[in-house]
Amino acid sequence: MSLKVLLLAGKMGGVSSVISRILKKRPVVVAGGILLAIIIVALVGVVLALPVYSSGRKLIAQSEKLLIAAKAQDILAMENLIVDEKNSLADFSKSLTPWGWTAYLPFLGDYWRDVNHATKAATALLDATDSGIKTVVPYADILGLQGMKKNETSTEKAKDRIAFVVSTIDKVAPQLDQIGRDLAVANNELKQINPARYPEEFRGEKIRNKLSGLIDLVGQANILINDARPVLEVAPWILGNDKKKTYLILFQNDAELRPTGGFWTGYAILSVDKGKLTPLFSGDIYDLDARYSGRLKAPEALVKYIADPYAKEQAAGKLPHWRLRDMNLSPDFRSSVETFLPEFTKAGGNKVDGVIAIDSQVLVSLLKVLGPIGVPGFGNFSADKDARCNCPQVIYQLESIIGVVTPYMRSDRKGVLGPLMHSVLANAIGSPKERMPALFETGLESVLDKHVFFYFPEKKVQDAMETFNLAGRVREAPSDYLFIVDSNMGGAKSNLYIQVEVNDTVEWKGESAVHDLTISYKNPQKGDQWLNAPYRNWFRIYVPKGARLNSGTGSEMPVKQTEELGKTVFEGFFTMRPLGVLKLNFKYEESNKQVLFSKRVEAILNGLTGSLQTKRTTICLVLILVFGSVSRTFNLQSNLPSYFSDEVDIAYQVRSLITTGRDYEGYRWPLQIHSFSDNRTSIPIYLTLIMTVIFRLSELVAVRLVPAVFGILGILFTYLLINQVFAAKAPYIGLIGAFLLSISPWHMHYSRTGFEVSVLYLFLSAGLYFFGRFQQGEGPVAAIVSWLFLSLTPLVYSTAKLSIIFLPLVFWLWPRSKRSILLSWKGMIFITTLFLPLAIILFQGGAAKRFRDISIFTDPAVVSKVNSARQILPNQNTTSGTLLSTLSIISHNKVRYWSETVISNIAKSLSPGFLFINGDSLPRHSAPGFGLLHKSYALLIVFGLLALVADNKKTKKIILTILVLIGLSVVPSALTRDGATHATRLFLLNLPLLLLASLGLSRLLSLNKKIAAVFLLLLVFETINYQYFYFTKYFISTEKYWHAGIKEAVEAAGKFPGKSIIISPTFEPPLIFYLYYANVQPGYFQKLFKESTFLTPIDQSLNLEGFRFDSKDIYFAKLKNKAENKPLKIPNAVYFQTDSDLPPLMRRAPTGAVVLPSGRTVYKYMITD
Repeated sequence: MSLKVLLLAGKMGGVSSVISRILKKRPVVVAGGILLAIIIVALVGVVLALPVYSSGRKLIAQSEKLLIAAKAQDILAMENLIVDEKNSLADFSKSLTPWGWTAYLPFLGDYWRDVNHATKAATALLDATDSGIKTVVPYADILGLQGMKKNETSTEKAKDRIAFVVSTIDKVAPQLDQIGRDLAVANNELKQINPARYPEEFRGEKIRNKLSGLIDLVGQANILINDARPVLEVAPWILGNDKKKTYLILFQNDAELRPTGGFWTGYAILSVDKGKLTPLFSGDIYDLDARYSGRLKAPEALVKYIADPYAKEQAAGKLPHWRLRDMNLSPDFRSSVETFLPEFTKAGGNKVDGVIAIDSQVLVSLLKVLGPIGVPGFGNFSADKDARCNCPQVIYQLESIIGVVTPYMRSDRKGVLGPLMHSVLANAIGSPKERMPALFETGLESVLDKHVFFYFPEKKVQDAMETFNLAGRVREAPSDYLFIVDSNMGGAKSNLYIQVEVNDTVEWKGESAVHDLTISYKNPQKGDQWLNAPYRNWFRIYVPKGARLNSGTGSEMPVKQTEELGKTVFEGFFTMRPLGVLKLNFKYEESNKQVLFSKRVEAILNGLTGSLQTKRTTICLVLILVFGSVSRTFNLQSNLPSYFSDEVDIAYQVRSLITTGRDYEGYRWPLQIHSFSDNRTSIPIYLTLIMTVIFRLSELVAVRLVPAVFGILGILFTYLLINQVFAAKAPYIGLIGAFLLSISPWHMHYSRTGFEVSVLYLFLSAGLYFFGRFQQGEGPVAAIVSWLFLSLTPLVYSTAKLSIIFLPLVFWLWPRSKRSILLSWKGMIFITTLFLPLAIILFQGGAAKRFRDISIFTDPAVVSKVNSARQILPNQNTTSGTLLSTLSIISHNKVRYWSETVISNIAKSLSPGFLFINGDSLPRHSAPGFGLLHKSYALLIVFGLLALVADNKKTKKIILTILVLIGLSVVPSALTRDGATHATRLFLLNLPLLLLASLGLSRLLSLNKKIAAVFLLLLVFETINYQYFYFTKYFISTEKYWHAGIKEAVEAAGKFPGKSIIISPTFEPPLIFYLYYANVQPGYFQKLFKESTFLTPIDQSLNLEGFRFDSKDIYFAKLKNKAENKPLKIPNAVYFQTDSDLPPLMRRAPTGAVVLPSGRTVYKYMITD
């Protein structure tokens, strides 16, 4: 649509008739033209699509080659193919460039952005792979990778391989940094792709699952690589590069499950010297227990569930002693080991540099790669399945040697573990290169699958293990948590066969997650009273701390709820026989509000940052915010002539609240702050208090800093809100809105002064923004945040008490509003409780006092105007009951005058003269000679309105929303006596006008960039002109309106101790200035106010008109009769009076004067003897 079309929109009837005639006369020509246009568009599409298709096929073919080389572990081929793959990806990305315009289209834009994110992620992944290959190349020969020439620096000898790895491993860590950065880029790009946009399946391929899997895989790789660096940094220490290390190896029999992964069946001592592993000793845990002299009391669970020896000892009246073999009762490996190690030394164990726990799965996995191995004196061991136990042969062989019942005592029955470990290590280290990749993969899988745990007393090494999650710690979880810990207390190896299935169903009830957890156990193997016997399971279920158990079934003992390791634990016990099935069921509520809130806040923040779609947008927004911040904070405290009475009043209220917890009239932490003039809204004052306390500022500094900070935040939320309303219709419109608000004279000025309205604007814009997110299904947190902002507006500024009434209509009309949500019980609660704070302050009373003082309905002049209008002629007969009196009453009454006043006020509020030319007549509210908005805004608003009207079928709700926002902004002010052109009361009008102006400039940019550039230059010129005046001349021209001079008078009075002080109230009542600047203690003033003695009458003989402060010699008064011969009656006093208060002779010869920087004299003072 062009500007010409917009301007000719009113002549659509003529246009439609022309079109009708053409269709009637030349239908073939019209049809041919349409067909030709379709063919041209199709041809252009094909021409643009062919390069995409061609480069896409090439990219797929190249990717398949790279995948084949990766599967073959041909590192040289991969290195060459990556270069080709990068070139193919660059060609593909280039072919997509002509389709960039689709990013701004609904629906298609999402897929364009997905492709863009995917290509960036692919580039980063290729870079990461390239870096990874360069890292691995020095070890390629050692690892047995294909495609590399033999490394002459490495021999086939195992010790040479180890020496090379140990001497160079510290050089790998720095190279991981670049890989980590590339993976982080890929991860961030892929996270922005929503798999839900894609079909579950296409031509037999599970598209959505594969895409989700890829995103998860890259995310895990990102965490893995970035967490691996600390481990690689300490690897030389672990491998004994500096000096020989000694480690305790604990063998965990996972066939007999215990909390850390298995029963501690045996142990070994291993030395490591520059990577060379040497088994020193192995033994039976029972032999170690026989030498153990410790006397730790056995935990309750051991006594309760293990008969021999614990229950027997207790039955015999002895204290049950904790055995070393059972000291891994904590599922936190570090906790268990730190319990075990001191006791290990009491049994004759030497100090070790670390503890490594491995289970039988590690052995089985290694044997699958190495093949059968022989151990002298014990036979052969393999990973082949043994039919005798339906388990790997190595498991059966070990259990036969260790666990079979014999009629005689066997010493060192677990001595096989040491020789077996030695044989496995020897075979692994001496394996041919071709087997190395499989061994490396097996070792890594064993570690990542938690079959190996590490503990090191050395803090740095332990921290590295914990960072990489190799230490078996029970860690803090960022969200929901479930950890099932089974402990086999029966002694049999039933866990070889036990199958476990877990099902957890979660339902939301308010802010609580109600879990229905079912754990199913099954033992499908026949019993043999050796390997497979009754399964005696002491179970513990760890859930988030604070969870509450509602019911638990399946346990033989009552389920007990405890707390351990920062978690809530459900504990019980059951026995299950071979071929048995058993189910546990737990119903519990998780009401971890911190976790639930953080998850929802994270979603909201993701939405906020998601709005910053490109780096260019982010940079522009940052620049706008920087400009807005500078223009709202530069010279903030000194650019204006003085702090006016309302600002000083707020400052004294803050001082009073901080020192006494009451406002200066004595009310404790009130919702409505009680001031001399009226009841003030409390939120701006409490915000000022918070800023004063936190940043240790003076109260007056904070008075202006709060509006400045909220003004800056208002720019940010304007960006977010306008994007939410219009983003689908106009790119970068949020930036345009933020820019227009940042240069707005109206918003800038009120963000620099102690008015409440910049806070009010933020509350409204943020509340509407979060309401929009709530409507989009963000959940209760968005609703709560919106509710907080919007419901509290009556506590920010008085006119919001009326504005809030319009909000339900705004909700109903809001773009993309889901009215079903509003009509649901949640929506009804949201809307109903929206008025709760307003109801509270109305119930407390006093909230309407200010409105009564300024309302047109309480204006006493209305009655006299009505009576005067009814008496057109002095002698006119208007006797009650006559026709003339009746007509007079109908024509002239309060309702008519009120209606005319409201309509007149609304018209004046929206008039160009007020908005764009003259501004508010009070210079404290706007700069003289300037409108509230730049003049060029007027045309932008018109363009925006035309754009909406021209597309009214799609924008009807937006038009109505803007009209309601205008009503919300102007009607409350129109109901006040001087509200027609009151810039403060009309401040919310910024929002709807800004919506229109932003749309207008956005459409102008899309239609004619040259004209738009002219407008931008005009805006820049107007901004420079305004800012120059504001920061150089506004100070001088508006001094009296900012009550400049009263502070100086109070401070000058302080230089005359012992003298009576008389300050004239002609200029402005000086009481609040005196209280603040003379540092009158708020507690003292509260006492005076309560006793109504803070202002007392003045003795008539003193020739003063005004009041005395308390019983002190402080008078806020002017001369009552300045014509007297000696008007200054009080001796030893200083009179601060204005020119109009003094006799002519005294005006010419004062003792001194309070003079402002402009040279203007505010007060002249005389001193009496």
